[in-house]
Amino acid sequence: MDQKDAKLSELFTRETWRPHLYSGVFWFCQVGPFFAIFTFLTPVFNGLGITDAATVEIWLNVVQLAGAVFGLYLLHKLTRRGFVNWTFALMFVTLLALGLFGNAPLWLTVGLFAFYLFMAPGANNIQYVYPSEIFDTRVRGTGVGFSAAFSRISAAGATYLFPLFLAEMGTSATLLLVSVFPLLGLILSILWAPETKEKTLR
Repeated sequence: MDQKDAKLSELFTRETWRPHLYSGVFWFCQVGPFFAIFTFLTPVFNGLGITDAATVEIWLNVVQLAGAVFGLYLLHKLTRRGFVNWTFALMFVTLLALGLFGNAPLWLTVGLFAFYLFMAPGANNIQYVYPSEIFDTRVRGTGVGFSAAFSRISAAGATYLFPLFLAEMGTSATLLLVSVFPLLGLILSILWAPETKEKTLR
């Protein structure tokens, strides 16, 4: 048996390039808004008119924990395609609403933001299982490493640019801009996401 390490070029054959590229792309689309918004939570709160940011942030941390636990339940119940499609769709609609209704009543703004902070940690649970299921054993280490590295382009870029866009464009426009991430993730998930829940790893 050939024990040599897999080459990066082996990930992108004619038969496998699409699911293998998708493994990095869905991760890329998940972490961009997540890292940016969570890093600059207080400026986002201020821009949305949430003045008691410290108290709200404490409660939203509880919401995040509950979302992460609920995400584990969804990961068990849903198919992999169903999971990524639904979570991307819900996060897109939520960010879009936050961007479009920047002058909404405070209760609605906090509710929408809480829902996003509930969904995002839950959605991120799939990062720990889906890439490993997409790649065969021969290329799994290389493939998961590629996917994780690809996702960090989004995490670093969005986190760096987010405060610049906040300063130049305002909170509503910036949230509309970052809603493109889950929209792209939803489109590519519908087109490319493989179903691996019952896959036998080999």
